[in-house]
Amino acid sequence: MSKGKKGAGSHHHHNEEEEEEEDEHKHHHGVPCDFHLPMEGERGHSSAVIKAVFAHDDSFVVTAGKDKFLILWNLKLKGTKDRVFQGHQEAVLNVSCNSDSSRLASCDNAGVVIVWDPKVETPIHVLSEHSDVCYCALFTRECKEGEGRLITAGHDGRILVWNSYQGSLVGETKSLHDSWITGAHIDNTNLKLATVGMDSKLIIWQSLPPAPKTYEWVEKCVRWWKRISRLFSSNGWHGLE
Repeated sequence: MSKGKKGAGSHHHHNEEEEEEEDEHKHHHGVPCDFHLPMEGERGHSSAVIKAVFAHDDSFVVTAGKDKFLILWNLKLKGTKDRVFQGHQEAVLNVSCNSDSSRLASCDNAGVVIVWDPKVETPIHVLSEHSDVCYCALFTRECKEGEGRLITAGHDGRILVWNSYQGSLVGETKSLHDSWITGAHIDNTNLKLATVGMDSKLIIWQSLPPAPKTYEWVEKCVRWWKRISRLFSSNGWHGLE
């Protein structure tokens, strides 16, 4: 009898250890989701998916990729495919959602940016100002009707600012990158813009376009230094050793 009790206690202790190991595994490796997309019987993307973004109200996820389509998956219906957005002629490289989930923006390998209403499968605005690949399309955090700004950037090195409701270009910021811009992000205060590029630089803009104040002093210092260098060069001095 005593042996049986000991065995039962040992088995109980063993189960506790297994549960602790399982909890530890979940802590480090995450818990699998309860569904995968597309659902059985549904057709999803036909090629590589490059980007996925949640709506800010978590009601849907939008995916985009090499097949030139955006797909909206309704999370309230366990990830049912709700809409397919068609309008791009090249691979879609990025997609974003504004802060009240009323607008989407996507950009592609040809530099085309499209603004969408998540409830409508056809484009609201097609913006073709970029001359080459566009990697970034992100909304500023305000979402007041008629005032939501959209910032785009890419291979041509330009940082463009759009009115996402009107589809009009409202500003352009002179890039300080020496090569194309590969990424951009707006901080939580909606005041600063960070851009990164193939030149290995991270640039923080202290105010958002279209009138950024950041690095104006840098440009002034560069102009001043060039003047000083030319002055000393004309007198036989060619810079610091």
